[in-house]
Amino acid sequence: MIHISLMLLIGVVVSWLLIMQPSLAYLLPLTPPEVEEVQVMHSSEIKSVAFSPDGKTALSGESDKTLKWWNLSTGRIIKTLEGHSSSVYSVAFSPDGKTALSGSDDGTVKRWDLLTGNVINTLKVHSNTISSVAFSPDGETALSGSDNTVKWWDLSTGSVIKTLKGHSYTISSVAFSPDGKTALSSSWDKTVKWWDLSTGRLIKTLEGHSNCVNSVAFSPDGKTALSGSDDHTIKWWDLSTGRIIKTLEGHSNWVFSVAFSQNGETALSGSVDKTVKLWNLSTGHVIKTLEGHSHWVNSVAFSPDGETALSGSDDNTMKWWNLSNLLNLPTVRVIKTLKGHFSMVYSVAFSPDGKTALSGESDNTLKWWNLSTGRIIKTLKGHSSSVYSVAFSPDGKTALSGESDNTLKWWDLSTGRIIKTLKGHSSSVYSIAFPPDGKTALSGSSDKTVKWWDLSTGSVINTLKGHSSSVSSVVFSPDGKTALSSSRDKTVKWWDLSTGSGLIKTLEGHSEEVNSVAFSPDGKTALSGSSDKTLKWWNLSTGRVIKTLEVYSNVESVAFSPDGRTALSGSVDKTVKWWDLSTGRVIKILKGHSSTVYSVAFSPDSKTALSGDSHCTRLWNLETGEEIIQMHGFKEGEVAIMPKQGYYVASPNGEQYVNVRIGDSYYDIDKYKTFYNRPDIIKLALQFGETERAITLANQQKTQKATQTALETPPQKRIALIIGNAAYQGDAHLKNPVNDATDLAAILKKRNFDVIEKHNLNYAQMEEAILEFDEKLRQNPGVGLFYFSGHGVQYQGTNYLIPVDSTGLLTNPRQLRYKAVAVNDVQTTMKVAGKRINLLILDACRKKTPTFIKSLFKSEMTLPGLGLMKNTSGSLIAYAASPGGVAMVGIGRNSPYVASLMNWIKKPNLSINQVLKGVRNEVVNNTDGKQSPGYYDELNEDFYFSR
Repeated sequence: MIHISLMLLIGVVVSWLLIMQPSLAYLLPLTPPEVEEVQVMHSSEIKSVAFSPDGKTALSGESDKTLKWWNLSTGRIIKTLEGHSSSVYSVAFSPDGKTALSGSDDGTVKRWDLLTGNVINTLKVHSNTISSVAFSPDGETALSGSDNTVKWWDLSTGSVIKTLKGHSYTISSVAFSPDGKTALSSSWDKTVKWWDLSTGRLIKTLEGHSNCVNSVAFSPDGKTALSGSDDHTIKWWDLSTGRIIKTLEGHSNWVFSVAFSQNGETALSGSVDKTVKLWNLSTGHVIKTLEGHSHWVNSVAFSPDGETALSGSDDNTMKWWNLSNLLNLPTVRVIKTLKGHFSMVYSVAFSPDGKTALSGESDNTLKWWNLSTGRIIKTLKGHSSSVYSVAFSPDGKTALSGESDNTLKWWDLSTGRIIKTLKGHSSSVYSIAFPPDGKTALSGSSDKTVKWWDLSTGSVINTLKGHSSSVSSVVFSPDGKTALSSSRDKTVKWWDLSTGSGLIKTLEGHSEEVNSVAFSPDGKTALSGSSDKTLKWWNLSTGRVIKTLEVYSNVESVAFSPDGRTALSGSVDKTVKWWDLSTGRVIKILKGHSSTVYSVAFSPDSKTALSGDSHCTRLWNLETGEEIIQMHGFKEGEVAIMPKQGYYVASPNGEQYVNVRIGDSYYDIDKYKTFYNRPDIIKLALQFGETERAITLANQQKTQKATQTALETPPQKRIALIIGNAAYQGDAHLKNPVNDATDLAAILKKRNFDVIEKHNLNYAQMEEAILEFDEKLRQNPGVGLFYFSGHGVQYQGTNYLIPVDSTGLLTNPRQLRYKAVAVNDVQTTMKVAGKRINLLILDACRKKTPTFIKSLFKSEMTLPGLGLMKNTSGSLIAYAASPGGVAMVGIGRNSPYVASLMNWIKKPNLSINQVLKGVRNEVVNNTDGKQSPGYYDELNEDFYFSR
């Protein structure tokens, strides 16, 4: 079985540069290496963390209903454990490190076999959230806390040995004593209780906190205890007397977690104030405050040797801290930040022609997908919070999105820019819709209203009031004259948009909240999906139910087929169901999702379907019921595309987070990517709608091409993109770039280059130019050359090329990722397009740094020029100035660099290395040593401009 584990720790923003064309290693074998399974990792709020007994791995319990098992040395996820139906609040390793316990909001405790990832047994007698779990020192029993009781379990039988009662409010934490004979529990009743497990009797109640107690821990010798409370303090208790030894004060908010070091001399605490504190218990003073989380800290743990610590936070990260040598360091260093970095998919939509799709995601973006290639056309950025709903305009040229910041945004898809932001709701926008003419829009909100908008003015035409709870879904009738809305108030309302009052009928019949609604294509009937686990098909003229379809799980999304005869439903049971409405029977159940399906949609031809869950968007072949492709969107714009068989294509920086498992060991993908990185398979799968057929055909083609490649070398086709940006505002204006671009393009055309020449491009135009470049590169094997003249900067190790409109748009360096062009992305575009020779020539830093760049970076910029790039296999990158250096303007038509470059290109029978060495010597001499060009060569063969 094939296993590829994709993890996003810290992604880098990519928008349009997700080009999925093959760079096939034709002579490599088609037999897969001996590896084991395919999964894509995700992350969410981290509620609990734990070290393994050997300190080499860690567990995290998360709000996405999973546990994650981490390899700390690599920062990679070993396994994601799925099985809970709600957030995981507590995790623990067994003493031998082979199994784990988890406690969840679903009221269950699960024991896991870490090697297989399977549940050994599920312990369920609690009726509410399991706040805390703990293994006994011998690993044979366990504690769990929930409600106001503690349960002591025999793990071999899964039965309760004893129930410890005495708290008057919710249990927050439980712990075994080091000898396993006693236990501690803390509660929101402001107390800590110490129990004798052999009798089940209370030994002592520790009172002293003035607010809820959230966490408790035994000292290594079992004689003392720590407790952390909402009163902002940690208390250190003498268990023999029940008295407080010390009160540790320093946090400015609730303390959620406490832990003893192995020697019992220090303590850790995690708080809502976003910090972790390391305490000297003998003095009661803070040794160090560990800062770095951006949200409250839920859980902390010492490593077994006390040299490191873990902290888990609602900022979706787990941080691994170095606690050694603290006296000589001003701050505590983070060894690694562990983050799966997934983006939840809340909404999906097909374009009117069925060739593209939109997904609305929790990373505050919309992703626009090309369904014939599997690549992202654009990532649309502008929302400040999660995107809950998306819709294409009828002509497919614009899109609407709704978010949790109470606004709608109307997008121009060709530019990726916001046309208008529509403000008027007082709470989150959960649903949006276009009418057939595309001139207006509907939105439904948790403020209980439906708003009808005039898109030309951005104003509200009418506010439809009548629901008594959040509006979950809205849709126009096919003629655009009426609308439907569904609500958590258990009703569907049918509105006449031409009248002021609007309400035609209220459709009542569901017994729980209605999550989704849809019009039939003829506008005479409607579908609604509800948390009462049914789908209802309504006759709108009578307001009566035609059929009730039993789904047996909460229904989150519904859709009519284009002919109105069938329907789709997405539900909490992780399935998509395809229904025959005339019989009320399920045609097919589409299985593969790992969490609730929030959105479903038919393609215009009814042959395929889209569905989105909290992890990814899936494309299905409805005839066969086969999953064609998974489209995983990560935070920071990274993506991974894969069919279920395990082949993949990742975004340029995403591939570094792909790993493979062989037995119990995990390895970097580099050794295996020539087999698994198969964009040819993905492209054919999308073309045929059949993955197995695509794999067979792609491998046949690969074999044929391997034979052909062995017999002949294809002719080199030379493609060049030349950009000269000079028309920057103010003192950023440049003299030479347009001249340099024009003259260099003319030289290259004479040397058989097909040249795309562009001048003074803004960001959108640079995107389009590089997309045009990509299309030509993918159609023709051989040589790709990219030249840019203009302003460029480096930031955090990445080089950026500045569009001419950026002087007024860039206000902080982080915006470079989506308002400037990363050179890494251009290079990746060339490499994945199958070019054997990739040449990048960067003439992008000037002697005088313009005001807007100085203002942008302030004290953050340490070097004025571009930095040395990595991962350049198959490429040559030439710099007009050495890394960190600047280029001179010169006194003539051209810059000194381009003048010399053109001169040397004209000389016959010189390799690219000889040309660039000649250019360097000439420029150094002509500028009196003030400018020293450089280049970095990882070409696999020689290249000559002229022979």
